[in-house]
Amino acid sequence: MTILVAEDDRASATVIAVTLRRCAHAVTVVRDGREALDALSKAPVDAVVTDWMMPELDGIELVRTIRRLPKPHPVLLVLTSLRSEEARLHALQSGADEFLCKPLRPVELLERLNSGLARRKATMAVPTPAAVPVSAAPQPPVSAEPAAPVRLSAAPAPERPVWAREGTPPGAMAPFSVVGIAASTGGPPALKAFVEARALSRRSAYLIVLHGPDWVQRHMVGSLAKVTDLPVSIAVHGETIEPGKVYLSPGDRHLCVAEGGRKIEIRNSPEINYVRPSAAPLFQTMAQGFGASSVGVVLTGLGVDGARGAQAIVARGGRVFAQDPATAVAESMPRAAISLLGPQCEVDSIPNLAHSVARVVESRVASGAVQA
Repeated sequence: MTILVAEDDRASATVIAVTLRRCAHAVTVVRDGREALDALSKAPVDAVVTDWMMPELDGIELVRTIRRLPKPHPVLLVLTSLRSEEARLHALQSGADEFLCKPLRPVELLERLNSGLARRKATMAVPTPAAVPVSAAPQPPVSAEPAAPVRLSAAPAPERPVWAREGTPPGAMAPFSVVGIAASTGGPPALKAFVEARALSRRSAYLIVLHGPDWVQRHMVGSLAKVTDLPVSIAVHGETIEPGKVYLSPGDRHLCVAEGGRKIEIRNSPEINYVRPSAAPLFQTMAQGFGASSVGVVLTGLGVDGARGAQAIVARGGRVFAQDPATAVAESMPRAAISLLGPQCEVDSIPNLAHSVARVVESRVASGAVQA
């Protein structure tokens, strides 16, 4: 891969360059953000590794400027000696894909960079609707997980509800709707904008997958709670899913719907689509548990997470929405869903998207609701 390193500290720049070149990456080193933009104007790169504090143009402004350039964008990784959660969140909200604190550990740099590059590469391989028609596309289980995923509880799975059992019509309705929302790069402000549209319904439960560690999820609980009257919390394994509540995935674990359709399941099984938590198991288990009463929403993010899971929702009669890629900080995730589902994926800007989802939720609550 081609990687641009923007770092004004010579020793740090040398460590980064040597680490990357040992992995056969082609590396260009510049001293600040302005030199980085000049280099990008001459040749595109796969990734940019930038220090935060630099003369002329700092790393945060560099990231923001790159996000305003024509797409596709490189993977953006910010380095800094600032260790606070507020600083890290500021970098992510500015458009960084990854964030690392100094002193830098080479192995961690490679892990984060390789993960980002793998997600970017996966995006380029997304089939178009013409290549893989939705009706003919395979509907596999969550294939990236082991056959027997590690669970945090040994309790037996409850019986699948009547509206989602094999052999029931794909349009069968659950007692209430469940909305699954996936976001990654640029996710915190996108999620806040979705909730701030004041379109959340008390007749639906909201399950949110935001790629990132625990501190990102904890911050989002407080951020979202300020713009909605619905209770917002980190999802807990085994708790009952209730309408009128917002549940966020824990950091570094998958958020799922248990087979019975009314319980949260938290899995510590391997990464899917190079991320954990992933929207793939959430969307697929939503489709299994809630059938046509499930709604998938794919917001901004790098990679393809959510696209295949969205197919499962459509197959069970549910609806899928994606943020307009032109309005996304990172267009890859919504574009992957749109490319895979074609006209079965409804596209709009976030405020309009939120109100469209609300209308679907209100129209799809079952009359004479089946009790779980």
